[in-house]
Amino acid sequence: MEGQIALWMWIAAAAFFLTGVLIGIAYGRSETTSSQRVHALEAQLRQQQQELEKYREQVARHFMQTADLLHTLTANYRAVYEHLADGAQTLCAGQVRSLTPAALRERLLSNHSQEHAAANSHPAAHQAPDATSSPEQGPLQTDSAPPREDK
Repeated sequence: MEGQIALWMWIAAAAFFLTGVLIGIAYGRSETTSSQRVHALEAQLRQQQQELEKYREQVARHFMQTADLLHTLTANYRAVYEHLADGAQTLCAGQVRSLTPAALRERLLSNHSQEHAAANSHPAAHQAPDATSSPEQGPLQTDSAPPREDK
């Protein structure tokens, strides 16, 4: 009987050992799957970071090129303006006022103030009548017209 107990103990120990091995294999596979997933996510993160850096470089290059083009455009505009100013001075034989920015600003502001003053001194016919006109008199009627008769 002692032999049978020893045999059963060996069988129980072997069963526990096999159970442990099976649990270890299952745990190892789940860890391998988790580990693979972690590695895949890390690779995806690195790829996204590289794409973001590449995009940032493209944006920086775009704005640098835009700045260069605007600088060139400004220089070309200045050259055209100077060419036209020189041509006007030369070809118009003194009939053109100085085309400096200050002279142009003065001329534009004086024209604007003259137009503004002229517009305020002559009210348009389409404006509403003022408060001093009688209710029977419309905006286009004058005092010389016969009054309206209400029936």
